Amino acid sequence: MRSAFSSLEPSTVRLAFATLALAGCGLFVAELVRNRRLALEGQERLKALVETTPAGIVTVDDRGFIELANRAAAELVAPRGGEVIGSPIAAFLPELHHALRWEEAPQFRATMQCRGHRNNGESFTDDVWFSTYKDGGAPKLAAIIADVTEEAAASDGSSSAAKDLERAGAK
Repeated sequence: MRSAFSSLEPSTVRLAFATLALAGCGLFVAELVRNRRLALEGQERLKALVETTPAGIVTVDDRGFIELANRAAAELVAPRGGEVIGSPIAAFLPELHHALRWEEAPQFRATMQCRGHRNNGESFTDDVWFSTYKDGGAPKLAAIIADVTEEAAASDGSSSAAKDLERAGAK
């Protein structure tokens, strides 16, 4: 095709440049395919990590609705198979809803302990590690949630037992 539509005389230099251009295009396409394959493999590894972790992981959109949630998060806030994707985070973790930042500020990372609510009405104490980020200009939030109700009760029980011992020793 090159020789059919060209007004220049065929030469070795033209052939060398055409070969070089085709080889460069082939290498470029091969690199694009390799990068795409590596990106997909990385996404699969990350997905496996998120799905197998015992901590609940959620992402929240700019309106405060849960976009993504792993199995542990769904079991934590909606036992008995309730759907959490598309639900407002304020229904389960009201304090986390207030962490969404609208202003043009840098990324915000923090941890907090708060009271969570399951969709069956139960409450629980949870530790939350979260980070805000921008996706196309819209503020979003990613959070890791761990139920620490039993640990909080155990620490409250041990501190009250220590207070009882102090009172008994003071008498």
